[in-house]
This record gives sequence, structure tokens and C-alpha cells, in this order.
Amino acid sequence: AWTPIGNVTARFKGIFDGQGHTIIGMYVVDSATDVGQAMFGCIDGATIKNFKLVNSYFASSDVMTAGDVWGRVGSVVGTAYAGTIENVYSDATLSGAAMFNGGIVALYRAPRVNGTIQPSELTIRNCWYNGILDLGTNGRTAGGILGGTTEGLSANVDQTKLTIENCLFSGEITGSFNGAEPCIGGIFGRMINTNAVVNDCLVTGSLNVNTIKYTGSAYGYKNYGAKIAITDLYV
Repeated sequence: AWTPIGNVTARFKGIFDGQGHTIIGMYVVDSATDVGQAMFGCIDGATIKNFKLVNSYFASSDVMTAGDVWGRVGSVVGTAYAGTIENVYSDATLSGAAMFNGGIVALYRAPRVNGTIQPSELTIRNCWYNGILDLGTNGRTAGGILGGTTEGLSANVDQTKLTIENCLFSGEITGSFNGAEPCIGGIFGRMINTNAVVNDCLVTGSLNVNTIKYTGSAYGYKNYGAKIAITDLYV
């Protein structure tokens, strides 16, 4: 089994350049409670680029883990505090009951210093998710590219910036929920107090779930504090 690179207390901050190589057969299941189930568990300011991730599997059984650390499943990154992910293809299978699930990145959350949110920016560019993301009956938030963001309602929306551009979701999100109303979208699932730009993206994948309240081809839910500018989105 693969041990994800980076965790909450030791975030990956470097550069990973796959130089066009293909990574085959990565396997991560419930590796630890302080790390996302992904190739990179946690990044902060890192650049991850130029590779394919195929025939791989990532899973979590935790919606909430110890200390309110949300369960996160994403094929490339579990939690991104800031950084750039570009030129990455994944057909990994994602499975489990995680709070945040994303084809490329599970969760984007701005860093804190003494509890105060710091300015942050995440860019996901030229990425393609072509796998199956199975939420089962307990998963809560899912997106074909990004699972979602979460910030306090008092956060300054202009401090937390997100750009998703030239990305493709052609996979499948599945789930059958017992009374819950998860947030599910072709690009991202949930956006809380984030300034987001989505540009030149394509959604051809399917959302095979038994809920429609917070389900959409682009995104499932955004709160009143989120700013989202969408241009040239094809669904």
C-alpha cells in the first residue's frame, strides 16, 4: 500500500514533476486520520504536474475522524492549503464514506495561523478525471475535479482564491443516500466562502445518485458568501 506524501503537520511544499510518466497501481485505504487518502495527503504551496495515474484505488471509511479532521478522498491530493496541480490525468477508483471526495483534489482549505485564515490560492489546470467515484450511502461532498472548500462564515472570501481551468470530468459519481442531502457536482461539490473562477471546462461524465437537491452538472452547492465566475463551461 502507498503512504500518502504529506499530512496536516508536515505538509508537502515542494515540486513534483512526473515528466510525462504513468503511475500504475497505487493503493491507499484509511492510511491515517490526519492525512487525505490520495497520492499526496496534504500540500501547502506545492506544484504537482505532468503525469498519469491509472489503475489505482483510494478509499476511506471516515466521514469525521478524531479532532474534527474530515475524511478526504482524492486521487491526486487529499487536502490542498494552496498550490498548483496541472497536466494530470487520473482514472483512479475512489470509494468510501469521506466528507470530501474529489476526482483530482478532495478538499481546498486556506491555512491558519493562530486560528486566523491566511491568504491562499489553489489552481487546478489541464486536469482530467476519468474514474469512478463511489460515495456509497454515507459520502457527503463530491466533485469530478474538486470535492469542495470549507471556510468559516466570517472568512474574507477574497483571501481564499480558486481557479479551475481547462479541466475535464468524464468519469462517474455514484451513491445511494438514506435521507442525507450530499453536495455533488461535475466540477466541484460544495463551495463555502471562496472566490472561485471556473473557465474552459468540460463535463461529459455522469452523476448517478438518488438525490437532486444539491446536485448539478457544474456544482452542487455554494453558500451566500462564495463568489463563483463560470465561463466557457460545456456540459
